[in-house]
Amino acid sequence: MKKSSPSDPVNNKPAPVGAKTRRQARRRLEIIWPSLIKPKRLRNVVRRAVRKTKSKDFADKLDALLLLMATVHDLTQQEDTMNPSPALLKLQRNGTVTQEVKAEFQKLLTAWEELVAIV
Repeated sequence: MKKSSPSDPVNNKPAPVGAKTRRQARRRLEIIWPSLIKPKRLRNVVRRAVRKTKSKDFADKLDALLLLMATVHDLTQQEDTMNPSPALLKLQRNGTVTQEVKAEFQKLLTAWEELVAIV
């Protein structure tokens, strides 16, 4: 008889995240995070959450959160130089930028609440 793996639907538990994945997530955080948020305490909170995380689902959400933050950072940098990206201009012309930003912000809020719950 086959043994059930941690990711089997029978167990209803997500597969644990490997140490390598957590290290990679932490490295990505350390690369992106300092330029976005200065307080060291907040960075430490997020790092601790990444260390404590056993859920791949949460790691994916955190990854999406980092990607969103990096994108927002890039957009603000581009606005500073008065040279917005063509993709952003296209979205603004289509009028979908506000809906997408609202949707992303909702995702950001839920991910943040989960982060706070874990820590």
